[in-house]
Amino acid sequence: MNQIKRHVLTVLAFVAGEALVCLMLVVALTCKVNERIGRKEKPPGE
Repeated sequence: MNQIKRHVLTVLAFVAGEALVCLMLVVALTCKVNERIGRKEKPPGE
């Protein structure tokens, strides 16, 4: 029983880590896209 519990915890930890990495990538991409859109909207003089 303990082995199953440990395995489930390991899988959960792995999935949580992967989700965190994906979230960070999405945030980074969103920031880059927003930066580009912001640059296009603002006139070059500013």
